[in-house]
Amino acid sequence: MLLPSTDTSTDQYDSPWKEVIERYFPEFMAFYFPDACAQIDWSKEHVFLDQELRAVVQDAELGTRFVDRLVRVNMLNGGEIS
Repeated sequence: MLLPSTDTSTDQYDSPWKEVIERYFPEFMAFYFPDACAQIDWSKEHVFLDQELRAVVQDAELGTRFVDRLVRVNMLNGGEIS
């Protein structure tokens, strides 16, 4: 059973970064993952899947977890990936 953390010291830094990634996702991908970025069809909308991510993480029994964002994007080859 995973218990919510009472340590809020990381929350004050984590939340703004998540907001920046969401707002500037294409730029984030271009800077950190240029090869993957080149394969994404940016003319189509990307979708952040926060609810789906919470469901997956909640069902998994994991040790230390580092989860930021789950995003669905369309690929230039016509596929879709999350």
